This record gives sequence, C-alpha cells and structure tokens, in this order.
Amino acid sequence: MRKATILVLIAGLFALACGPAAQQQPQAASNQPKPGGFLNVTIETDPFDWDITYVGKSDPNKTGIGLSYLSLLKFKSGPEVEYVENVLQPELAERWTVSPDAKTFTFNLRKDVKYPAAPPFNGRDLTSADVKWTMDYRMRFGEFKSLPVDQAGFLLEGLERVDTPDPYTAVIHFKTPFAPFLNYAASRWNPILPKEIYEQDGHFKDKIAGPGPYNLDTNASQNGTRLVWKKNPTHYNAGNIYLDEIRWIVLPSESSAFAAFQTKQLDIVEALVYHPYTDVTKGSPQAESYKYYATNAQQIHLSQAKKGPQNDVRVRRALAMSFDRDELSRILAGGQALWAIPGAQANEYSEAETKRLVKQDVEAAKRLMAEAGYASGFELEWPYPSTESQGNITMYQLIQAQARRIGVNIVLKPMDLAEQRAKRRRGDFDVDASIGGTGQLNSDVDSMLFGKYHSTASGNNPKIKDPELDKLLEAQRQESNEGKRAEIFKKITVLLLDQWWSLDTIYIPRWDVWHPHVKNFRPHYTDSPSYRFAWVER
Repeated sequence: MRKATILVLIAGLFALACGPAAQQQPQAASNQPKPGGFLNVTIETDPFDWDITYVGKSDPNKTGIGLSYLSLLKFKSGPEVEYVENVLQPELAERWTVSPDAKTFTFNLRKDVKYPAAPPFNGRDLTSADVKWTMDYRMRFGEFKSLPVDQAGFLLEGLERVDTPDPYTAVIHFKTPFAPFLNYAASRWNPILPKEIYEQDGHFKDKIAGPGPYNLDTNASQNGTRLVWKKNPTHYNAGNIYLDEIRWIVLPSESSAFAAFQTKQLDIVEALVYHPYTDVTKGSPQAESYKYYATNAQQIHLSQAKKGPQNDVRVRRALAMSFDRDELSRILAGGQALWAIPGAQANEYSEAETKRLVKQDVEAAKRLMAEAGYASGFELEWPYPSTESQGNITMYQLIQAQARRIGVNIVLKPMDLAEQRAKRRRGDFDVDASIGGTGQLNSDVDSMLFGKYHSTASGNNPKIKDPELDKLLEAQRQESNEGKRAEIFKKITVLLLDQWWSLDTIYIPRWDVWHPHVKNFRPHYTDSPSYRFAWVER
C-alpha cells in the first residue's frame, strides 16, 4: 500500500512533514554561526535572462531569483529538514488566512522589507501594491495582455484579482477553489517583482535586484568567469545572512568542476549522479554529502502532436514493458535507483507494490506490438541537445537498446540546444526525455501533474489531450480536504498507468557534496539555492 509520504507536497492548505528521503546524513551544523567570508559554487553557463515568465530558462537563472527576490511564503530548509519535507514559513507575509472555500487568500505583509537604496528603488518599502503589480504582470492582465503567456502561469491558474485594502495587506481572489496556492506562494517561481526594472526596460531580462538576501554585483562579475552576489545589508533578516559573498564560478565541463572541488576552489558541487559522486568523494574523502532521490522520474515522452505508432496505447504499453529498470539502475545509479510509477514521487509506493503495478515483460510487449499491427517494428526519432552530458547520453543509449528488443528502432539525433528546445515546445518530436531532478515538481505535486498532463498546460510538450485526465487534474486543484485530494491523486495514477502517457523508468539518487568548512547546508527540493543561509569556517 501507499506509504505515508503521499501527503508530502499535496498539502495545499496545510504544512506537512514526511520521513527522510536520504540515507546518508551530513554532520550537524556548527552551533555558532560565523559571519563573513565567501562561498564558491559552480554554474555551467552565464545566466542569459532574469525574467522567469519566459520559456527556456536554465537553473542559474532560477537560482538567481532565489538570491535576489522574495516570495510571499517559504519552506523551511537547513540541516534539520529533509529533502522533501514541507514546512511552510513566513517570508514577505508575516501571517496568512484562507477562506473556507479556498478561493480567497489574505496575506499580511512585513513592514520592514525594503528594496535596495540605490536608484531606481531608493530604499522604498515593499507593499501590497507590489503584490498586485506582480500578479497582474504574471497573469498578463491589463497593460500586459499583449505579452507572451507566462511559462509558469499555471501556478496562478484562475486568478481573478488582487485587492490592497492597505499598504501591507494583499487579498488574492481566485475564480474557483485553488488548493495548491499556499504551496505555490512559497515557490521560487512566484517571487514578488520590482516594477521599476520593468518600467525602465520593458522587461526583466537584463537586470536583477530585489529585497532578497543577496544582490548581483555587476562590477565584481565577469561574464564567462564568475558572477558575484553580495550580501544585502538592508535585508529584513540580515542578521541571519552570514556570507559576505556567493561566487558563481563558470565551469562548462563537469571534469573542470570536479577538479576545482578537489583543490578546494569550489566549496559545493550539487546534484551529482552516482558515478561522478563516487569519483568526487574518492578524491575528497573528507567531504560531506547528502543523498536524496529525484522526486520526478526519468521519463520518456512520446509526442501525441505527431501521427504515428505512439498514438496507439498498446504501443505505449509495450514500450513501458520493454524497459529493464534494473539494468538502468545498475548502469546509471550503481543499483541504487528506484522503479518509477507515472505521476508519483519517489518513495510514494513500496518497492513490492511498484513492481506489481509496473510490469517488465518483453514477450508480452511483443504480443502487444503485434496486436497493434507493428509486429515488424517501426522507427522513431529522438532529438537531443548536442551539449548533453555523457551520463544522459548513456541513458538514451540504454533506452534505445532496450526498445530494440521489441522491434522499435530509436534514432538518436543530436542538435543545437535552442533548436531542440523549440522542437520540444512544439511537440515536434517522436521521443523526448525528462531526466530526473525535480522536473516540473515545484512546491506542490499539482505542478508535476497539472503542469505536465493537462491539455492546456505550457509544460505539456507531448500535447496530451485526455478529457478524463483533465477533469481529475482540475478536481484535485479545487479540493481543499487533504484526504479527498489524495484520493483524486490515486485516480490520476491509475489512469496514467492505464494510458502510459509518460513512460516513467526510474527515480535516480543524487548527492550534494561539500567541504567540511561549509556549515548550515542541506539541499531542499523547493529551496533555490539551499546555500543562502550557510556560513564557512575555513
């Protein structure tokens, strides 16, 4: 039966906690924080666009949002909090209330949040007017109606209006009940934005500056080499911000990053998969680490926008049955991966129940192929970015080899990243993949379900259109009772297991690794970045 962790991420109107997702525990943080110093972390490329409402963003962009901006709420993070443990806390809002019908959310804002002292902000207070302006911008209301749709607009689906009865009270109204919203109010994809940047430039692409714990020092930064984030002295919680600087070191290759970590030019390396993790810790045996499972599975997507064999549910089932998940786990994760269930997060089901629900049977898959009229097989094209990591390419090649056992020839086609992403968004592919991480999981399980499978969702790249699935996805959003909402999620999983709209394979383990002089650090799936409140004892 389902484990208790089904409650994680579906809290909607509640702050929930779950059991540990990691097996290796880091040392406890030092009890005496040490102000000052710097932290070096790596990014692969220079951030190219600070406006999170547009498509095609990279992780450093989102991470910068978490450094410079603030959201209405936040999730607790730190050494005492597990990777998928959800505990809502105040951030911009000191207090909040929710109407019984889950349509109205009232936030009482702090009165000590200030924008930077320099122009164009001049140290002004953040007020409820900023909340309203941000929501109007995100939903493309009024003067913003001609802008492209916000890529994460589903986080505010059904927003009707924002009232500002006074400068420090924001009342957010939805047309229908919206159970996930409190969790989404804590999302790094839902920051409150400064209108001054938009009024000056007409966009947020080129500048980032806010009331968050750090702000980008463009004078100390150099494209292609490093970006320097300086502590914000006017941050409302400045006494608990310890580092003077966070330095992003631009290192395009994994090998360069690992070498820099060995020589302590980097303090933290994040989200390592099994083989890099073993190599890094072998070279730095004193390093501390934390293991967690990607909450979203490795997924193979078959476009429904194109006509072909993948439109037949029997073909999708056959492919799902052809995958040798134990082989994937052994080669990609040292045998430590977990079998995945469509629409579920890691550890949501027991191993025994997972293997009862997810069958692996090549002979049965061949019979399904013959029944669908494809006994002789067929060919599918898989476009992927030429910059893809060797680990991901290995995974693609394994899937390719396993599908060949039932007569499906997958042709891997490398191409420019921008071209591949454009094809993905259009649904112009036969095969595509999401490779672990949090994927679209963001603060609430709704994001990895509605955000991926609903026929209107921007993240529905395969262009799935299933009226029954749409109804269930809409129903869970409107159900504020956590028990009833969990029952709807079960129905969604049953439907996904029947239709195999997403061919989920495994949940892979990941590790963050850091040198012992880094204190008060532990990754959290919602916190980007989790090192904001660290300190160093070099």
